[in-house]
Amino acid sequence: REELFFPTLERAPFLKKFSILHRSAIGAVCFHAVTETSLICTEELFTPGVVADKMYFIAMGIMEYQHMSLLREEDHELKKNQWVGEPVLWMRWTHFGTLLARTACEIIELGAVEFRKVALASEPSAAFFSEYARLFVDHLVKSDNWATDVWMDEDDLEELVRTASGEDEDAQQTPSTRTVSDISAWSRPSARPSVTSWIGSKTRGLTELARGGTS
Repeated sequence: REELFFPTLERAPFLKKFSILHRSAIGAVCFHAVTETSLICTEELFTPGVVADKMYFIAMGIMEYQHMSLLREEDHELKKNQWVGEPVLWMRWTHFGTLLARTACEIIELGAVEFRKVALASEPSAAFFSEYARLFVDHLVKSDNWATDVWMDEDDLEELVRTASGEDEDAQQTPSTRTVSDISAWSRPSARPSVTSWIGSKTRGLTELARGGTS
């Protein structure tokens, strides 16, 4: 399963870094957290208002993402090795648009709950993902156009990965990390609720705000 799925999954910068930090866990991710589905042309994968539980990677075919707001021109054509729905891995998330197949498609699905269980199982990856989650959510809430399921700016995502892993020499000077104390402590089970609480405080009410501002 690793040979089948991971070449597509590692297109996402955080998963490529995960393979470096904890290569032996990639097999567990592919076995426990990954499923696949097939779509026929015009079939919908998700629609606005549905609570998200998976991140999706296009393995074959062409998908189209249509934002729910008539006031917001945001349609994306998504092709092989592109993805949608990363926020669900790091926060509570409700879809803001429709993802439908424009051709016959094969989709790789990464389950959020199952992925987190594997990612938090070792200290190096747990520390990295806890920091990356904070940085991702902070980046999202500061964005003018955060209410979308499509987050694929690889330059931005790779910068978040570098900062979360400590590769960026200026990481400790960024606003996102000034309130962070002991990163390694986030790998401890007793510390994880505080991460969830922080993310919840940053994202509470975002869905209601988006619905009010995009209708």
